[in-house]
Amino acid sequence: MAGTIAGIEIDDGPFAGVSITLDGHGALFALATRKAIDELGLGPGDRVYALIKTVALDERAVALIEP
Repeated sequence: MAGTIAGIEIDDGPFAGVSITLDGHGALFALATRKAIDELGLGPGDRVYALIKTVALDERAVALIEP
């Protein structure tokens, strides 16, 4: 899923929260290590591609929004 980083929330721990505004409409919130964010040089306004990795997905909990 293509999108743009809207913001990064960094606390004291090893992880940071990354808010991504998806192309079209929608948003995604992801956790990434602070090390990865630093190594990739990520910041607000950067274009990114998000992948969802899972072993199981309950499609009943996923809402489809038609434009």
